[in-house]
Amino acid sequence: MSGEKSLEDKVYEKLKDAIIQKKFSINYKLIEKEIAETLKVSRTPVHTALKLLEKDGLLAIIPNRGAFVTKKTYKEIEEAFKVRSELEKMSVRLAVKNITDNDIKELEKILDQESDAYKTKNRSKAYNFGSEFHLKIAEKAKNRFLKEYIGDIIVKTGVYDLIYILNDPKLEKKYFTPTQHYKILEALKERDGKKAEKVIQAHILTTEKQLNLVYEEAEDPLKSLAE
Repeated sequence: MSGEKSLEDKVYEKLKDAIIQKKFSINYKLIEKEIAETLKVSRTPVHTALKLLEKDGLLAIIPNRGAFVTKKTYKEIEEAFKVRSELEKMSVRLAVKNITDNDIKELEKILDQESDAYKTKNRSKAYNFGSEFHLKIAEKAKNRFLKEYIGDIIVKTGVYDLIYILNDPKLEKKYFTPTQHYKILEALKERDGKKAEKVIQAHILTTEKQLNLVYEEAEDPLKSLAE
């Protein structure tokens, strides 16, 4: 069936969601054999999924020792968000020159869907719509490399949003992402590049500053995967 997710993708998303929801403690060792048995799959898709999670920065794979859940230092997170801020500023600056009224309508629809997802507390879905919003803007910048780099940095910084801010009800309410996204959209509607740069920089850096770097240890992390 066209569009159906591969087994590797399903395992990857299952593990990623578990890490994001803090069902694994920091330095928890993920053992391929145990995960494969829990999910009733072979070790091959598990191995592939662990490699992808390492690329996302969620795991550290140490030769001859295994895969471990990592905890980012504040400096690492700060550096990632600073890079993203500069890339996103360039993105909106270029997009303003090319964006059409139909593009604006598309972006507005994405944000409405993101807002609905937040209201129903579907954080993963909301994150996906938020990422789509940023990538759609990058697409309108009409620079293939810029879109590629933004896509990569969104993966690395986006998981921090999910792990830290969206798991803290107080921060989630205070820094309601769709509200900030609508401000970016307003600047794009006005075709105001400088305003768009200022708003998107504030959005990215505000998110970075509010990150809560505390993980909570789950009592039985593997059990949660089978649910």
